[in-house]
Amino acid sequence: MQIAFLTLFLGLVTGPQAVAVDPGAGVAAVELALDGRGVARLEHAPWSATVDFGPALLPHRLEARGLAADGSEVARAEQWVNLPRPQAEVDIVLAGSAAGKTRTARLVWDSFTRQAPSELELSLDGVPLPLDARAQAPLEIPRAGAAHVLSARLRFPDGVEARRDLVLSGDYGGDVATELTAVAVRGAAPGKPARTLAARDLQGRFLAGGRPAEVAAVEQEPAEVFVVRAAGAQSALLDRVTPGPAGAHSRPNMGASRASASLDGRAYGTFAPDPRIHLHFVSPVARIYKSGAATTAERFDITPSMTAPGLDLGRLLLAVRFRLPDHPRLADAVATAGLNALARETPRAVVLIAGGQDGATDLSLMVPATVRAYLDAIGVPLFVWSVGRPGRALEAWGEAQNVALPWELRRAYDRLEREVLAQQIVWLQGRYLPQAITLAPGPGASARGVQGGPADQLELVAKPPAAATPRR
Repeated sequence: MQIAFLTLFLGLVTGPQAVAVDPGAGVAAVELALDGRGVARLEHAPWSATVDFGPALLPHRLEARGLAADGSEVARAEQWVNLPRPQAEVDIVLAGSAAGKTRTARLVWDSFTRQAPSELELSLDGVPLPLDARAQAPLEIPRAGAAHVLSARLRFPDGVEARRDLVLSGDYGGDVATELTAVAVRGAAPGKPARTLAARDLQGRFLAGGRPAEVAAVEQEPAEVFVVRAAGAQSALLDRVTPGPAGAHSRPNMGASRASASLDGRAYGTFAPDPRIHLHFVSPVARIYKSGAATTAERFDITPSMTAPGLDLGRLLLAVRFRLPDHPRLADAVATAGLNALARETPRAVVLIAGGQDGATDLSLMVPATVRAYLDAIGVPLFVWSVGRPGRALEAWGEAQNVALPWELRRAYDRLEREVLAQQIVWLQGRYLPQAITLAPGPGASARGVQGGPADQLELVAKPPAAATPRR
């Protein structure tokens, strides 16, 4: 038997939300649970309920348990909310469960843009199944007891694809694949060279929901840094960065070089970023997608990696020029940047670059405190840079570093570099909410980390370490 969510949460959500399910044949009741706590029981159509995700922006696990008439569990489905998900998703809903008889397979899907798919495919063991106008097809398991793969693939006009594979046996049961959770840790104290950790040395160091979690592997990957640049920062950077030659990543006439570009005798931003750090730029303006007259979805554009050999940081920070209104949505863009940083499952950070007064009239749906707490929960450090003395408008973001002068920008970048290059990714067996993962107490353990053994210091990545003493 099978149960499927008809409501798929592809964006960031808080508060009360409608949740609908398809219970499938043989299911008499459906219990909904949020983070292991029962929140609703459904016993008849329309098989929907309102679930309150709370005021805080946090990752959640939403489960639906299908119960037979005698109360036994016969089906289960789950989805992870406020965690990275594809831009489009498809699920396969099976009607009926009797082996050897023809049943129906139906496709349900959702996407950020709410576009209709341009192509739909359903196949059993690689053999296409004909879909009707309702995206459903008759399905017959050829041989009871044998395993078969039912695959769905959708393509959308904007190039996005969605796929779902279901392993079936003669009774339409599905096998669950082993899942892993990526956890970012600092393998060394910031400022010290990162020492490669080994999975065997970290066994017993991690807890998930208070229970030991097994370490499967440790990786040292290039870092992914997502930059949100406000309108005031873009204008201020134009005044400081000396124009470079035209090319794939720089443009002529970027702006006039002024005295501020070389205060203290050094040109602003004329040093190359570490090639192990890949920079992406996130537009602070939401692209709105509509269905008819109603707003249905929105998305913040994100560039591929812009790091290139020979391109200095100052020109790199201006390599992408978004069209910005007077009041972009900085907080919402920073939250989106954090979600995408988490999705890469690599060392990561988010940088917000603002002018002194950027944020005074931020039209975001979320507030800075909510966003900072969310990034802490998912293990993505946030760095706030101000091109000019941070004004009161930036106080809501907490600590902000001034990067108006060349040595200040270099100091801020060095701090960012030390942080992300000290990070490593530990893979835990099983899938867990990020806020449920903690370090186990033990010899040398502190509130923030575990010391001793192969790692000089082991910390879960959340807030960046305190700023170093200014240097000139």
